[in-house]
Amino acid sequence: MIERNIKPSFIFFVALVIALIFLNQIAHFIGEIGEGFYNRDAIIASIIILIIVFFSYYYWPKIRTNYLSDRRITLGLFLIGIIYLFLRFTDSGLILKPYDSFFKYSDVILYPVVLHLVVLAKTFFKEYKINSGLQTEGKKSYFLQDSLHTSGEIDNEKILLKLQDSVQNFKPEHSFSIGINAVWGYGKSSFLKKFEKNYSELNGDAVIFWNHIWKNKGANAIIENFFQELKENLSPYSSSISSNIDNYVEAILSISPNDFSKYIKSGISIFSENETLERHFQEINRNIQVIDRQIIVLLDDLDRLERDEIISTLKIIRTISDFSHVIFIAGYDRDYIVQTLKIEKNNFLDKIFNVEINLLPFDETLISDELLTYVNEAYPISNNNTDVNGFNAGFRNIFGEIQDNKEVDLTIADLVEEDNCVEQPLRYNDFLQTYRDVKRFFNEFKFNASFLDNEEDVIAEEYILLKLLFYKFRNLQSILIPKLPFLLSKGTIDTENNKVQQFGGASLSNVYMFDSDAKGKINELLKTQNFSESDLSIINSVLCRLFKKRTPDYYNSNINSISKIYFTDMYLRNNIVGGKVSITDLQNGFKEAKLYAISKSISNNVNQAQFQISNEIKQFIFSNPPVKLDQFLDQLRSLNFLVHTNTFSDDQSTINLIREAYHAFYNKEKTSLIPDLIKVVNNESSGYLIRLFREVNLNLIRDNSNMHYSNKKTYANLELDSTDLKEILISKLKHLISNQGDPVEIFNTYSQHVEFLALDKQILRSQKGNELIKKDIEKRFVKYFKSSVFKSLKGEIDDNEGEFVGYSPNFSFAQIFSNPKTLEALQLDPQDKVIYDRFYKEGWENFKEFILTINKKDFKETDVDWEGVEKMKKFIYVYVENNCEPLNKDRYEKIYSELPF
Repeated sequence: MIERNIKPSFIFFVALVIALIFLNQIAHFIGEIGEGFYNRDAIIASIIILIIVFFSYYYWPKIRTNYLSDRRITLGLFLIGIIYLFLRFTDSGLILKPYDSFFKYSDVILYPVVLHLVVLAKTFFKEYKINSGLQTEGKKSYFLQDSLHTSGEIDNEKILLKLQDSVQNFKPEHSFSIGINAVWGYGKSSFLKKFEKNYSELNGDAVIFWNHIWKNKGANAIIENFFQELKENLSPYSSSISSNIDNYVEAILSISPNDFSKYIKSGISIFSENETLERHFQEINRNIQVIDRQIIVLLDDLDRLERDEIISTLKIIRTISDFSHVIFIAGYDRDYIVQTLKIEKNNFLDKIFNVEINLLPFDETLISDELLTYVNEAYPISNNNTDVNGFNAGFRNIFGEIQDNKEVDLTIADLVEEDNCVEQPLRYNDFLQTYRDVKRFFNEFKFNASFLDNEEDVIAEEYILLKLLFYKFRNLQSILIPKLPFLLSKGTIDTENNKVQQFGGASLSNVYMFDSDAKGKINELLKTQNFSESDLSIINSVLCRLFKKRTPDYYNSNINSISKIYFTDMYLRNNIVGGKVSITDLQNGFKEAKLYAISKSISNNVNQAQFQISNEIKQFIFSNPPVKLDQFLDQLRSLNFLVHTNTFSDDQSTINLIREAYHAFYNKEKTSLIPDLIKVVNNESSGYLIRLFREVNLNLIRDNSNMHYSNKKTYANLELDSTDLKEILISKLKHLISNQGDPVEIFNTYSQHVEFLALDKQILRSQKGNELIKKDIEKRFVKYFKSSVFKSLKGEIDDNEGEFVGYSPNFSFAQIFSNPKTLEALQLDPQDKVIYDRFYKEGWENFKEFILTINKKDFKETDVDWEGVEKMKKFIYVYVENNCEPLNKDRYEKIYSELPF
């Protein structure tokens, strides 16, 4: 910094001395200019205001920021300020207004000087804090910076120390070049930077400078800028070397590139072909020998250059800079250089570099430690030693024992199953091999993970492993991911049989599987993209770990696993465009008792995804017992709305849910539980709970009937008996009727309740249900008749059904219009066939009487299909006349052929 300011400081000092020598002349000159303004105070005031406004406007943004001022402006302002102070406070003969005030109009000259001092002071204080380590940390950078390691030990510390020792006091007769060979990211830049720092401290006389070749655009620019650097670093020790270097560069650039390449490849001395070049070279060399200092040139990133730029750099090293005392230390990737130059002989670089040092790979443990350091900063563990986000534990456990122990769900059958993939051991070193890899990967990981609403939306280990795979193999994103849903096999979780089934169709599948078929298709695709066997091994191992076939218990415990079809996109695309319901959404919905709202929001998507998320929400409910009453009711409403196809496992889980709530929230008081259940089932026009209660009630009735049923189910933890279930089902029927619901829905709800079984397992409904729907049919006959409820009464019986069991109307109408007392007698003795036959015939007689009362005059002409009504009357009349026995086809068809229309 001091060297940088010597020249401008000297100029400033000389200018100040000259100004002070001619101070009186300057005062006289200013006085003559100011005579015209002595009696014009208004003009002076205006000028002062303009000066203050202008400089305030100019300097205010600079004061707010850490503005770096131009040294020439700074020294110019200071020079003006000092000269004015001498004129102001010395006997210079200059008279200033106002005479009777300490402050003069001309003092406004100091205003920009003072503002400039404020800017300088603010900037100086900022630099002082940075240089002294007092800089307070602001907001941490989101991304990790790819900075060099310049302090502390580096991985190749022993090699560095050996190199420092080897070049100590080494002044070669001809230039000596040392190559530092390592692949990208292996620490070449850090190695050279550390060498510069250490060697400069140990050898103060050595001239060390960087030639950042990759910052120069074009081959000639590389040569010109190198010699410009050389000139600037040697000119303090020689007055003639600058002109010698300029002449030398001019002569070099006059040689064609083709000739240069020929000299380099053949090893011919360029100077034997050009006497002028030889003369300039010798002059520079003599100067360097007289200076007698080591000249160490550090070159980095040859493997960032294009072919012509690499050749120009090699010209410098091998041919045109073959001076005494010069040592080149260059970092590069040998394979990249050879491939870029397209040179057949792999030993070509041996002609350029006298020594090649190969940096060792980074220690795998240190790489892992470096990554976990960043993980701890980005995803810290809370004070109670729990992982707030899940990623901290995920990074630590992904290749450790804890993760391995998670695979307890595999059974012996899984292990011997041919389709079950084999997972090879993986570690961080398979994906991250350098410190640069660690930083680049973690920057990308944090950016991708930020799109998730919450880290708990994914299983941390699975998400991390997938991102490691994408980092290792960049092109997988475009090659494999778009086709992955078509390449992986699909299965359906079969909780009943505790396994994953493959049914052929994919519409109801809910898990992806990486089996032998999927592996074959994926490997075939990747081999066309020139992936090596070792690459395929890593890819297959990752896919196996993410998508291998597991047991239903695993999928139910890890609802948001990547292998669950609904959640796969959450991992592949971070849910950026999917807009899918995440685990965080479900968790928040659960806490706030808003799962039902989420369920309703997905109801418009009648597709495979809607089916899958319905199952995921169902499983989430079964896996998260409620802690409050409103959560329990919200879960029931959600199940009632979502579950369209239920299994015995679903039914038992729902029964368990009701039992737990009955004990936890209702103190075993059914008088409180039943009304809430009624509200839930009444919330939807039809729903899962009605089907569940029907099934449970039917099984209870079967148990009481003492009849044999091979498919009878046995539910555990039942708290509701037949009386409770009847109350719920009948209340639902009442609700629909009172709201004048759809006749088909009312009729189906009526059919859900079973009061008892008679004779050969005939289902009998309750008298209350019969009474409710009978009154509604009588009241809203037109609505019912127009619906499919009366289909069997209007001549619309299917022939296949009729020929098999005979042509008869729907038995439910006989029950609806039955005699209550006969029904009561039958319930007392369900096996009495006489009572049963009487009950049956009375019902049809009563129904016949009802339909005979239906007259055309009681309705509008257009309200009812009167031909259909007449068909119904005729059919019921003949059916009753036939002793309520099914008709054959001829008799059935004859009914309608005898009608006049």
